[in-house]
Amino acid sequence: MNQIKNEVKQVAEKRLGLVIGVHMLSLLAAAAFPEGRFLFWLPILLAVEGLIVFHLLRLWKRYKYQSKHYYTINMYWFLIGLNIFASLPILRLCYGTPYFWLILPLMIIVFLYAHFIREKILVLFVSPSKVKTLYRLPVLMRIFVVVSIFMLIFLQMKSFHPNFGLSIFVYFVSVGLLYIATPFSIPVDQIEQVKKENGFVEYSS
Repeated sequence: MNQIKNEVKQVAEKRLGLVIGVHMLSLLAAAAFPEGRFLFWLPILLAVEGLIVFHLLRLWKRYKYQSKHYYTINMYWFLIGLNIFASLPILRLCYGTPYFWLILPLMIIVFLYAHFIREKILVLFVSPSKVKTLYRLPVLMRIFVVVSIFMLIFLQMKSFHPNFGLSIFVYFVSVGLLYIATPFSIPVDQIEQVKKENGFVEYSS
């Protein structure tokens, strides 16, 4: 029994350590980019990360013997943290301008909408009938990268802030992370039920 507890604790510590490590790199980049007011934004982002870690620790105590449940929760907050940090640069550029009050509500709407359709996103990944849709994703990603490169060049040529185009690109990436994250916020028993309803088969190695 003690061995099982130790193994569970080690797995949880490794996953939490990964979350904290990647998040720290992301929040340092978010505080430094675009340049300026690093010391103002750093404590704010550290407070956000502190809340995420506190929440994960609380949930681990609750689900530490339900590894699959804890894994989904851990993955959700891992991706949501990246989404938050990657969304900051565009907000920083618009802060203090009228555009800020247009972009912030739009970001909130995108965030809420992703959670509203989380079951539909889950079906996309577990339903065999949606496999063709998943096969299109790499093609769409290539198109997205090419369009983003041209957009960056265009914005660099115009009288925008030098980091405006890159900030938009990073935000688009964060939206992709958000839509991948939301299915992990669904309770495990509900995920399993959706898998059964859509004929999902897990293959053991």
